[in-house]
Amino acid sequence: MRKNSRIIENGIRKNKIVIKNNDKDIVYEYKNNKIIKSVNGNGNITILNNVKSVEFNIINYETLKVNLNITL
Repeated sequence: MRKNSRIIENGIRKNKIVIKNNDKDIVYEYKNNKIIKSVNGNGNITILNNVKSVEFNIINYETLKVNLNITL
């Protein structure tokens, strides 16, 4: 992650995280048992399948903790 990036967490639901940069917004979101990544709201790519739940937690400005519960 670039030094000028910011991490924004959805306070109500912790299953979505936004990483803001000067020129783009990268969103990681749990939806339909998948973790999906999109850039600037355009398109999406499945990062991980078979996810039961996910929780994103910001530890500090450089560390992001992700708790996953997946099916095997």
